[in-house]
Amino acid sequence: MNANPIFFEEQQTGPPWVRLLAGCTCLLAGGTAIYGAYQQLYLHQPFGNRPMSDRALVIFTISMLVFVVAMALLFFKMRLTTRVDAQQIHVRMLPFLNRRIPLSQVARWEPCTYRPILDYGGWGIRYSWRQKGWAYNISGNRGLRLELTSGKRLLIGSQHPEEFAAALAGATERV
Repeated sequence: MNANPIFFEEQQTGPPWVRLLAGCTCLLAGGTAIYGAYQQLYLHQPFGNRPMSDRALVIFTISMLVFVVAMALLFFKMRLTTRVDAQQIHVRMLPFLNRRIPLSQVARWEPCTYRPILDYGGWGIRYSWRQKGWAYNISGNRGLRLELTSGKRLLIGSQHPEEFAAALAGATERV
């Protein structure tokens, strides 16, 4: 691994308003589960029109809280890290993706603007039959479209696709 990357970018999930909306959704879901358990178990008033048994409500509340905390941590901690060095492109989206693409396998590339939802079905690690390739994106609608020597296509989301392309051009000249 080269300590001095030619290009480095780290992106986090969406703009601040998206993170705020996700945080509020997590709080609402977790808060509703806690309130329901409090009302039924402590105040002894059934929660809802068709309340669960107390045991089922405890299991549901614990499951909901574990799920909400896991989703919040995943959403707020997830990053897409892209690094270009003299030998490869390294793309990481932990805990799901850690891919290295040797520069010798990159045939072409171009900066592009794409439609995340229409072209790939959203953000994340996505495959599109329409685009005939994978996308690794976490926010925005700009990136670098790669064609590999195998004929496979790949889109890597980037807020600076022109710099990314220039770094690839400079690195492949050295190879």
